[in-house]
Amino acid sequence: MQDAHVFDSENNIIAKVMKASNSGNEVGKTFVLELNGELAALGIKKGRLFFADYRFQMNGEEYILKDNAINSLLYFCVDGTVLGKKLRIEENWDKEIEVKLDGQKVALIKPNTLSLEATILMEAEAVRKRK
Repeated sequence: MQDAHVFDSENNIIAKVMKASNSGNEVGKTFVLELNGELAALGIKKGRLFFADYRFQMNGEEYILKDNAINSLLYFCVDGTVLGKKLRIEENWDKEIEVKLDGQKVALIKPNTLSLEATILMEAEAVRKRK
């Protein structure tokens, strides 16, 4: 896989996604997002049977996210706590990925079925809090 770029609404590159390796994760299942010189990594932890644990690393901290045992039987759904906030990442019925913090939707990832691209819609409030 080549690096993937994330573009803003004016078509400027704002981030890069790269495949990486991590000895504690399954081979080929770790990705790194580089944004403004900061790195965040997400990978599937080794040793899963039915449900996966995900290692999310950011700013020297590591957080464990887990497949939601009930919802993951039907569709992708991961829960965890990051920076003291409850995080849920789940597929909706339109095959989009919703990202929620403390129950409030902060992002929507809409894959393009005709290409390898996706549109990421961020809630304005979440963008302001990030800066």
